[in-house]
Amino acid sequence: MSAAPAGEAASASHYARWLARGREHQQALRPLDAIQCFRRAAREWPQGVEARFHLGESLWQLGRLGEAIEAWRAALHADPGFLPAWQALAEATLGTGDATAAAVAAQGVLERAPGNARAAAVHAIAGYSNPGDAPSATRTPALIAALAHAPEWLGVPALGGALAVALEHHPDAQLQEALAEAARAMVPSALHPRLHALLCEIETDAARREAWCAAMAERPLGLDDHDALRHAARAAQRAALPSARMLASLYAARCQAAFAPGVPLLAPLRSAGRRARLVVLAAEGDAHAQDITRRFAATADIVVASVAGAGTSIPTAEAGRVATVALAPTPTLDDAKRLATLDADVLVDL
Repeated sequence: MSAAPAGEAASASHYARWLARGREHQQALRPLDAIQCFRRAAREWPQGVEARFHLGESLWQLGRLGEAIEAWRAALHADPGFLPAWQALAEATLGTGDATAAAVAAQGVLERAPGNARAAAVHAIAGYSNPGDAPSATRTPALIAALAHAPEWLGVPALGGALAVALEHHPDAQLQEALAEAARAMVPSALHPRLHALLCEIETDAARREAWCAAMAERPLGLDDHDALRHAARAAQRAALPSARMLASLYAARCQAAFAPGVPLLAPLRSAGRRARLVVLAAEGDAHAQDITRRFAATADIVVASVAGAGTSIPTAEAGRVATVALAPTPTLDDAKRLATLDADVLVDL
């Protein structure tokens, strides 16, 4: 009769020891060692929810996002009332684009902690991705209330990045104003780069917009943040801000580093014809496009494709002439296919 309780006590003791060892590795920034310890702890005592929760944290640090989400789900299977796992699952699924799962997990947090601003923000942002989850009239007020109550959640990468994506697809002037006001009290580098870039675009005050753009040029960024730099550079150029040149230079350098080929590229060789074929994508009347055509019209067949009006058929560029084509106001895959039929050697995207 005493064997079972004694066995359980021994398992709990082993669990506690492996959990403590894993936490030491985790705090010392050794996630691989921490993962092994947390997995051993979970085997020793399957009811132990903390080991699975911290296992998810370590896996997330290593970029193993799917495994991390499964670990947090396992933690909730062991203890459906464990609030940290609900919170982690809500933010992780939102960050990976699973809006439906994020809304469910956020609801799980709000049922246990109704005043949780981060969970309210996740639930509202997820609604932007899944319009059927809640009427649009409720999403914006919920996000504005979350910003007013606890704006620090903007610094959470998954939430800040997801909010930026939501606002890019569903612009809302009232929410953008509330976002800008809340973000002004924060250190710019604490914001997700994509959200920081969005602020460069939506800020209406010229001085504050320049401050946002200048801060973008100074903050540390990863190779994958090149698109955030592109948005910021475009906003600075459109407003003729002093930081425009620096941002454009940083964007070019980041793209060169991010997309550098593994082997040197050779100049293209014509499969037919003696003249090179050049396609220039530009806004209508772009001075840079005009300069390119002047420089190369004598040696290349050029097509200038601009976004203006409804699309038309693409003419064939003739020797010594510059052809033009108008793309749809929002270019689509069909426009890309039409340009591909030109068999260009070089495409310059302005």
